[in-house]
Amino acid sequence: MVFSMKEFYEVQCPLCNLNESKTLSKIGQFNTELYVSICKNDGLVYLNPRWSNENYNKYYQKSYDKNYRPENLMQNEKQKAIKNSIKINERIKNYIALNKISSVCDIGSGMGWTLEWFKLNYSNIEDIYAVEMSLQCKDYIENNIGGIVISDDAEKVYTQKNIDLVISRHSLEHAMNPVLFLRNIHNNLSDDGFLYLEVPDMMNFSGSLQKYWFRVPHTYYFSKNTLLHLVNKVGFESCIIKEDLENNVWCLLKKNNKKNNAIDFINMYSVQKRKIKKQLYIDKKNMALYYIRNRIIYLIKLILNR
Repeated sequence: MVFSMKEFYEVQCPLCNLNESKTLSKIGQFNTELYVSICKNDGLVYLNPRWSNENYNKYYQKSYDKNYRPENLMQNEKQKAIKNSIKINERIKNYIALNKISSVCDIGSGMGWTLEWFKLNYSNIEDIYAVEMSLQCKDYIENNIGGIVISDDAEKVYTQKNIDLVISRHSLEHAMNPVLFLRNIHNNLSDDGFLYLEVPDMMNFSGSLQKYWFRVPHTYYFSKNTLLHLVNKVGFESCIIKEDLENNVWCLLKKNNKKNNAIDFINMYSVQKRKIKKQLYIDKKNMALYYIRNRIIYLIKLILNR
């Protein structure tokens, strides 16, 4: 299903707070009209202009689940969530005393399967919290796994202080305002708590950009550099940050209580723009070859059937 909107609004870059971007693509997955732009000041890739927050809320209520959470794939999604939970556990267990924490929160939790996995595998975890918009998911979390949905919007102020571990896997790229998204986590994390954060890696993408990578629900496209820039701005420091083999950037963060700890970041504008433009050229070439191939097959069949 293609969800069509015709009104677009300008957005400032959350890193530099300016609107000095260059448009790189005007189309995305499902042939949807969207404007993928890159900030000239820091190289952050994001949708600009884009739909309003209100229209995005309508999209998530009416179309997102149909496109990305179809009911016939629910069991597969659960197995994937369990696999990802195990992976998260392996990545963070050497940095966190997981057998001593008492609370976990998942931002954009879906059906809450990650929370369920941690609760089942760590008896010391007493409280599991979720931030989730989907009514179907909220019902499952509260009635099937004993979780508490503390908010339906990661960017609205919510209060659930002293959370030991917050997990945000493939949620930050959906944010309307990633600074508010992370600030809420920072405000509700315990002083010695941790945030596990994972997003698609714009410096190491795979597949066609316009047919797969660029999509309406992904409003931001982070690289390792721009992600570090953002979390530092909000008041986090990284214990570890890595690019994985599945085209993601993941990191484990803790609060940074040092004042005046700003880091100088390299402007990745030229590098990032060149990488995207090269892939867009390859995609266009592949599409032309695909069309020619199909045309030749069609003509051959036409001749043989005479």
